[in-house]
Amino acid sequence: MEFSLSQFVHFTGITISNNYQRKKILSYFERLQTIDPIARHFSDGSFRSSVIFPYVELKKRFDKYWGIEIAMAEQVFTFPYPFGFPKSFLNYQYKNDLRLKVRLIKSLAVKDQKKTFDLEELFNQVSLSSSQTVRIKKQFVRLLKELVEQKIIESELQIIYNNGTQRQIKVEELTVRIITRRIQYVKFNEIIKNKKY
Repeated sequence: MEFSLSQFVHFTGITISNNYQRKKILSYFERLQTIDPIARHFSDGSFRSSVIFPYVELKKRFDKYWGIEIAMAEQVFTFPYPFGFPKSFLNYQYKNDLRLKVRLIKSLAVKDQKKTFDLEELFNQVSLSSSQTVRIKKQFVRLLKELVEQKIIESELQIIYNNGTQRQIKVEELTVRIITRRIQYVKFNEIIKNKKY
């Protein structure tokens, strides 16, 4: 697929105000080839691995704009279980916002209708100050509400605590105070929209 940097910027809603930001976005495309393979197969007599982006080319065209050409693995195009997420997932404001969104996408990208989000793992991944913890909790609540508004997930959540107790709650009732480090998992259901897989 081919597109210009300006098309990518417009699609994601990112704003570029200087050359440093432009270089940072271009380096993003260079790093695509460092993503883990989408499929690995090991056996006693063989090994097979498929990278997601086997070809990436960045080229300044006519001294006016950057052209980007990317080849993607066929498995990405033929993935049998497509899923959706809001446009706000296309960019991020800070590193932990990106971590949170990637983890939510991973939770959504499973075939089972019931999705599991490992909140304990998110909080244990990095050490967070109390202000950073509150910020990521607010973002988690906001993103879940957005997923409900976009009719991607149902509004009923199941919270599983570290001690094994459970709690049912509607996303609309979810607050930052309810999200504590005692929560191990948050489970929610995807809304199935006539998917063929």
